[in-house]
Amino acid sequence: MRRSLLFVVSLVMAAGCFAGGGASVDWADLSRSSLVGVWQADRRGDVIEFTDAGDFYAEDVGYMFTGFSDVLPSGFDVRRDKAPGSGQWSIGKPLGYPTGPDSLVDLYFDVLAKKPTAGGNNLEAQRSDSGIVLVHYIGDPDVGNTISYHRCQTGCRHIAPARKPLGTRREVTAKQFVGVWRDKTRNSKIVFDPDGTFHGDDFAQLFGANRFVLPAGFDPTRQRLPGAGTWTLVRSRWDPTGPVSDVHLRFTILLGRRASEGSRPMPIYTAGSTLVLVNYSSDPSVNPQRRYSKPL
Repeated sequence: MRRSLLFVVSLVMAAGCFAGGGASVDWADLSRSSLVGVWQADRRGDVIEFTDAGDFYAEDVGYMFTGFSDVLPSGFDVRRDKAPGSGQWSIGKPLGYPTGPDSLVDLYFDVLAKKPTAGGNNLEAQRSDSGIVLVHYIGDPDVGNTISYHRCQTGCRHIAPARKPLGTRREVTAKQFVGVWRDKTRNSKIVFDPDGTFHGDDFAQLFGANRFVLPAGFDPTRQRLPGAGTWTLVRSRWDPTGPVSDVHLRFTILLGRRASEGSRPMPIYTAGSTLVLVNYSSDPSVNPQRRYSKPL
């Protein structure tokens, strides 16, 4: 239950907003092109940048995690301190409105306050007199305590880093995908079988600082996390009409024990005649990225 606490809170906040003010809120229908770019907070001045590659980078999102002292630095004061964050974004429909507009921007954090993390939150796209705004509700939505972001038009402060691509995203078939993938740096491997199962000797990189999965005192720089389970090729959640170029792993065994854990999808790239498989990382200097490869 605790493992998904941040995501649950995010959904509860969204549900309160949509149930309490849904009739009076003019939701905006977002597309990938209308989201990508720099958005600036009205009162605070900090920015969030959404990239065309599905990443987001925010200067200060500590307010999104108020009350969760376990994910913010010790002594963090939202009125005084700043907590930058980054990860992946996706666009979806409001909770409870399956036929509604694509107005919910989900944020999947893998870095928060310059540390690895595993949590999520969201922003809601609404129409206003000045255009579309991205709104985050703090606490009970009925109270109206919000942080709003407007799209930056001129003189925008870009904070997303320039990153060299690992390869090209393209459609990957199951036949191309199955086989042995090797990480030569750590001398580890993952075997994906044709029957949809997999096993490997180290998956620590997939769980970041998730203490609900990793054993107490686990050090991913010295220890390994073997596991096994089932795999599924999927489209990237930020590009639902794009190529099938991610793999989702569902673990049934971790460290020799029964498990029921999903992981964030791992992106697949093509680099010449080689396929490259990595754990997602918005900032490899904080959340190290492992590279597995196999011949195409």
